Amino acid sequence: MFTATQKGVTRVAPFFFELESRSNDRRHGIWYRYDRSHKEVPVPKKPTRLKKKVVIPTTVSEVEALERTLTAKLLETKRIEDEAAAKIAEISGEATIKVGTLVAEAVEISRQIFAYADMHKHALTEGGKVTQTELGQGATVQWATMPAVVTITDATIVIGHLKRLGLDRFIRMSKEEVNKEALLEEEQTALTVPGVSIDRAMKFYLRPANTTARVECSLSSKRWKVVWPEESEKPE
Repeated sequence: MFTATQKGVTRVAPFFFELESRSNDRRHGIWYRYDRSHKEVPVPKKPTRLKKKVVIPTTVSEVEALERTLTAKLLETKRIEDEAAAKIAEISGEATIKVGTLVAEAVEISRQIFAYADMHKHALTEGGKVTQTELGQGATVQWATMPAVVTITDATIVIGHLKRLGLDRFIRMSKEEVNKEALLEEEQTALTVPGVSIDRAMKFYLRPANTTARVECSLSSKRWKVVWPEESEKPE
């Protein structure tokens, strides 16, 4: 980087500077770039943007004609938009029915594969040493334990039990609410409090080969769904 102090300098750059032409240069309106070899390179001007000329009506009749044309174009615009929306809704409705049928069939097939995998779980997981394994023609099955979740039946009653048992450390005093994170840190103690339960749901995942989709099931609720990464989930 250098600093130039010559007359007319308008910009500083690492390898060149630009001089604005002056009247005594006899190069009106032209900019020149000087590179490191001091070679002059004319900088092209930006193209002039031409404004479209507005035709001004001269009579009331011409204004009225323009108004009729404007109305017709706006109505045609609305008609096209409504027609497109109707077609999209029709296509979406048909697709929803077809996709729903396919998802139901996919879930039923997944149930059958799960029944086999669950029957042979001990062998597939090597006696519990692994939770994920390949099955058949490249499909992957997996049993996964979800993070623990604290369930409170009635917050007011539970807070009363905590105070009576001297377990105020499980209460956020600023808001007078149950601190579920603190309960998870002392799970054995938390389970002695009436109205508090801690669950770790087990899920089964089936990932077929040659697709990014997966079918998963919450083994506690037996709820199945098809999931596509970064897309909305398609429940059963």
